[in-house]
Amino acid sequence: MKRAYFPFFAIVPYLIGSSGTHASPMECDGNLVSVGDTEQQVLATCGEPTARRENRWIYRREGDLPKILIFGNGLILEIKDGDDPGFSNPSPLGDHL
Repeated sequence: MKRAYFPFFAIVPYLIGSSGTHASPMECDGNLVSVGDTEQQVLATCGEPTARRENRWIYRREGDLPKILIFGNGLILEIKDGDDPGFSNPSPLGDHL
């Protein structure tokens, strides 16, 4: 008797795309930054982030949800809405650690 197999690769995109609240692009003073932009482009468009930790930058703007930019190899990999618990207790040496 033959067993029917469901192709696992058919559900992988749903598993990968189902976590977190993603936002893209991010607006800064009427200009947009989006996935694939460089750190330099973000700094030129949005200025310094409110805080930085490793590859995560957070921007908190009055009246908006905080935005978390996740970088890899100097490029934005992901933009998320919401706060990151890692930013709630800033380092006494500054947020750039």
